[in-house]
Amino acid sequence: MAGHHIHLFLQKLPLENVWGFGPNTVNLLKKHGLCTVYDFVVRPEKWAERLMGKIGRELWNELRGNVMYPVSAEEKSSYYTISKGRTFTPPSRDRAFVHAKLVRNLEGAFIKARRHRLRAKIIGIALRHQDFSEDAAEAALSRATSATQEAMPLVAALFEQVFREGVDYRATMVVLGKLEQDQGEQFELFEDRVRIDKMTVASRAIDEVNERFGKHKLSLGPSLFLRRGERTEREALPWRKTNLLGGETKRKRLNIPRLSIKV
Repeated sequence: MAGHHIHLFLQKLPLENVWGFGPNTVNLLKKHGLCTVYDFVVRPEKWAERLMGKIGRELWNELRGNVMYPVSAEEKSSYYTISKGRTFTPPSRDRAFVHAKLVRNLEGAFIKARRHRLRAKIIGIALRHQDFSEDAAEAALSRATSATQEAMPLVAALFEQVFREGVDYRATMVVLGKLEQDQGEQFELFEDRVRIDKMTVASRAIDEVNERFGKHKLSLGPSLFLRRGERTEREALPWRKTNLLGGETKRKRLNIPRLSIKV
């Protein structure tokens, strides 16, 4: 599509048709008087970022024809940051449940870091409210690490700093920053080397178990509070995901249609 035709196309495109605009986002945009994608892109970029964060800014640029992430046929091998975040429904103000969601993202971020043989020196967290506003904080670890358990005390302190009682939260995010190669570390004089080595070995053992039996089959204790979340129809898995073929897993399935009928 030619660049000078984009505005004509977007005037006919409803918000629901944009990949990245979920039902809650669409409802939020409609509350601000937006009906089409064109209504969204004519708003200022700062407005989109203030309302939806980084994702809003990126979608605003992409919809205007500005490429944010060029297509690359090669596998990504270098990272400046690693982030993991997930929205949950319905929103919750349960401290233990929201913390468990944050820890699950922390586990996922460090799993990816270890897979690429990286370690992080800075950790940031963000808690998103039901109205899409956010509270965030970041801090530096005393040493770069790839062990999830070693980062847990800092994440717990950041969570206590950010979490507010009586506020409904709908998403959590963890960002690992100041990444470096996980090799050739320098020992400190007063560090507890035995404890550090135990946490490193434990993280690798957890990765081996999860690789064999499925992601998060073995996880940290706060994950037990994930069961306290309210169950909704959106969490009900479709038939295709509950009736796997031989060799398939929950995360890896053949992309072929299946029809279940009784004869």
